[in-house]
Amino acid sequence: MAKSLIERQKRPFRPRAEDTHEKSAWRQNLTLVGVDEVGRGCLAGPLVAAAVELPKWATRSPKMPLFRDSKQMTEPQRVIACQWIIARCRYGVGIIHPRMIDRFNIWGATLLAMKRAIFSLLATRPGRQALPDAIVVDSMPVDLFGSCYVDIPIKSFPRAEQASLSVAAASILAKVQRDQLMGQLDPYFPAYGFGGHKGYATRVHRQAVCGNGHSLVHRLSFLRSKQENEAADGVRQSSIW
Repeated sequence: MAKSLIERQKRPFRPRAEDTHEKSAWRQNLTLVGVDEVGRGCLAGPLVAAAVELPKWATRSPKMPLFRDSKQMTEPQRVIACQWIIARCRYGVGIIHPRMIDRFNIWGATLLAMKRAIFSLLATRPGRQALPDAIVVDSMPVDLFGSCYVDIPIKSFPRAEQASLSVAAASILAKVQRDQLMGQLDPYFPAYGFGGHKGYATRVHRQAVCGNGHSLVHRLSFLRSKQENEAADGVRQSSIW
């Protein structure tokens, strides 16, 4: 029995409808929108948020891919899941340029990206009478004050992708969209290797910045903060930056 328990724990995590917010909502004939972001900790490239509304029949579909936190999936799994989402779901994407991240800081930029993703999704709905009944957001305290959508309830809590299939789907969509954008930037900035590390603060990326300086798509506030933090920790910047 102990062995079978260990084997079960090693299996890929797949949220079941009965373990998520969706089951309760769909049982009451309510609709949910999930929201998540990708790219907050990167040194370069945009911040991308996505909002996804899964159809109520989604969990009954035998072809539904494994929906979980995008960080727990391989790239091929994310691509397959993203194609499923784009083909069958209402969705919206919000993209924030590095200069806007420098201007608003990462917290403000994340809120803005999520709002853009939500507004983009809501704009695809056939009318105000068809607005979703609730929005579930991963961690961030998003609000829609000042818009015509202010009455839609929003629930925000950490690790929402583990409790909501819709948020997990949003994290997958945002990750694939951002990875594709970084791949498109790679040929224009070949010295930095964006196609590999996607803008994250890997050693290869930091060494490229040290040798070539920053590019148009680097977050200058992040570079300064990283240098200052490592200098304060006694790290030899000459070997990294």
